[in-house]
Amino acid sequence: MPSNFLPRTLVSRVLVATMMLLALQNCSDTSNDLAAFDGGAVHEHEFLNHYQKYLTVTGLKDNLPDREKILRSVLHEKLILKNWQENALDDHPEVVEVLRRQEEQALLDALWQKKSSNTAQPGPEALATMLVQERTGYHIQEASFLDRSSAASMSKMWSDAEASVDYKDLGFLLLEDVHPRLMKKISKMKNGEVSDPIRLGQGYLLIKLVEKRIPPLIRPRDFAVAKDRLLQEWTVNQSDSIINAYTQKVLSGLNVNYSAEGTSALLKLLANTSKASLADHIAESDQSNLLLCSTNEGDWTLEMLIPHLLDSRPEHLNSITDESDVQKLISGLLVRQSLIAEAREAGLHKQELTREAIQKRQNLWRIKTWQERFADTVSIHQDYLSNLNQNELNNNSKIPRRDVEFFVFQDSGRAHKAYENLLTENPGVKVTSDPNSRLELPSDGKMGWVTAEELGFAAKLVFSQDLNTWTKPWYYGGEFFLFRSIEAKNDPVNLDLARENLELLVRSQGAPVQLEQALLAMEKSNHAIIYQDRIKQIPYIQLSGSVDES
Repeated sequence: MPSNFLPRTLVSRVLVATMMLLALQNCSDTSNDLAAFDGGAVHEHEFLNHYQKYLTVTGLKDNLPDREKILRSVLHEKLILKNWQENALDDHPEVVEVLRRQEEQALLDALWQKKSSNTAQPGPEALATMLVQERTGYHIQEASFLDRSSAASMSKMWSDAEASVDYKDLGFLLLEDVHPRLMKKISKMKNGEVSDPIRLGQGYLLIKLVEKRIPPLIRPRDFAVAKDRLLQEWTVNQSDSIINAYTQKVLSGLNVNYSAEGTSALLKLLANTSKASLADHIAESDQSNLLLCSTNEGDWTLEMLIPHLLDSRPEHLNSITDESDVQKLISGLLVRQSLIAEAREAGLHKQELTREAIQKRQNLWRIKTWQERFADTVSIHQDYLSNLNQNELNNNSKIPRRDVEFFVFQDSGRAHKAYENLLTENPGVKVTSDPNSRLELPSDGKMGWVTAEELGFAAKLVFSQDLNTWTKPWYYGGEFFLFRSIEAKNDPVNLDLARENLELLVRSQGAPVQLEQALLAMEKSNHAIIYQDRIKQIPYIQLSGSVDES
């Protein structure tokens, strides 16, 4: 009871003040509210922010059904955030950490915006050059490798006609059709040039520019239409250049010296330990105080790096394959911490726009996480699971296998000579692999029955080859391979595994339906109401024309 905590006279005054406040709230102007629920509302400006972005992205005309759809979406987001708050989910330690990371990213964004705000505007010549560049056709070939050394060796040999490489011919492409990380590099290449190894995903890529076709003429009308878009792209590119240059400056200022022992230990750790168990593994292995690097700001040990490793995306950690990758990871984390500190020193975390950006990022994460956790709880009736269409299981009930044999050589000349002997089936010549092959493969050249997944790097080549036909010398990992398939068969799959995969598919398909039902239930429990007349009264959005009420 309140009287147990406050004097009775004070309780009376608090009650009176509370009643007056409620009365004022009830009498306040809510005419701009398009929807309301217990403890909150959707205001007109909130709806318009979402709806205008929706029309811009989709290119649709303003219409009443879409207004209602987007309004309900905004309402649902607010109900989710209310549910999140009511369940005090922000108090969970793992949530606290994620929200901290969201705040730090917003601070970084604010810092880059500040440093990029005074970029000079380009002249017509620079914009015209951009237009020519984006309309230029690039005939590109690409080859993929699992490790940097294989890619580096092949980069020097690709122009050699005797060096066979499993490349993909992409034909003529525009820069907008290639990966963003490759655009700048390709635009500066010459005909016939092969790139240095490019890290992409968990492997490495080589790009060969076969031919460049420059458009003969850009009409003034074309330039006028594209001018605003080119200006925007130029601004983004300038910002990226500023960010990259400043990042390198900060890194140089830190004067990082890496410990070979520390980076080697971290590489092994990342290769053999899951992200979730990193901290426990380090503690158990007594490596907490192992020096990773020294900087102008002090030494970094393995233990100090753990929180930052946990902040990293799993795919980023999984892409680390050598010690140079480890050094890039460490340097990136060091620079990030230095920049966040700089943003705080500049008082960016106190600025209203930054605080709004932080709140927006955190709320988006809360909403997404709530929806994902809900999807994990979606139930499927066991009767439905037991009656899964057996035909669907049987459609994928076969796994292709090949009985494979091979030869491996350390130089191109021997590989091509062996290939010629195998083609002619010269009985006087015995073909054998190089005895010093660096890869751990069967010494007799017999792989036996393998699936494409088990075969790995040469799967596409081998499984597309006719039976009893030798492939041309194929370069991988510093060596040259010859393969052939003796037999082919299809084995039945594990139906239990197939059923499990099908269950996951059914669950993912059922999640949106059950989520919608849950949100409608939240509307009901929170006494939500949508003011249909007020939605209609909003002036039409100029982006797209008049309101269509059909």
